[in-house]
Amino acid sequence: MVDHKHDPEWLKANQDAIFLAQHRLTRFPVPTLVFVEGDCIGGGCGLALACDIRVAAPTARFGITPAKLGLVYPFHDIKLLVDLVGPGQAKRLLYTGDLIDAAEAHRIGLTELLADDVESARSAIAAASASSNKEMKQFVRQVLDGQTDDDAATKAVFAAAFAGADFAEGTSAFVEKRRPEFKD
Repeated sequence: MVDHKHDPEWLKANQDAIFLAQHRLTRFPVPTLVFVEGDCIGGGCGLALACDIRVAAPTARFGITPAKLGLVYPFHDIKLLVDLVGPGQAKRLLYTGDLIDAAEAHRIGLTELLADDVESARSAIAAASASSNKEMKQFVRQVLDGQTDDDAATKAVFAAAFAGADFAEGTSAFVEKRRPEFKD
């Protein structure tokens, strides 16, 4: 980026590409996980913010450093950050540009899990109903985008779930005291 800092066309194309990647991640129809083992700083942190679940190894470090470079973090990235950690912690990270370790990132809600790998989280999500997760992910996105109450569409999705194959399998598994085996 430093080589192109005076090229407005390159800068715009670069920012557009990053925004598109984040936008697609935040709206990807199935849950997304990111596993951070080392440094997750700036744009890398922005991509991690766009994922549904962030898993950090104990060695991970996080930072959002535009203030140390005389830059401004993009609005979309700031919204993702505020949605995760709240305005106070977001301001602290943005205004200082300080790096924080995995434990601190977890404490403030920047990551959901501390683990040596992502397998446990991946397995748990894979064992759950994909159709339930897809719809609930959409509902969470709607909340984060400002929706505050049910509408006809969300009520229809909720009602339709009771007639779905996954509900039949889930309730059968519950009654039979076994793990459900959902079809993809």
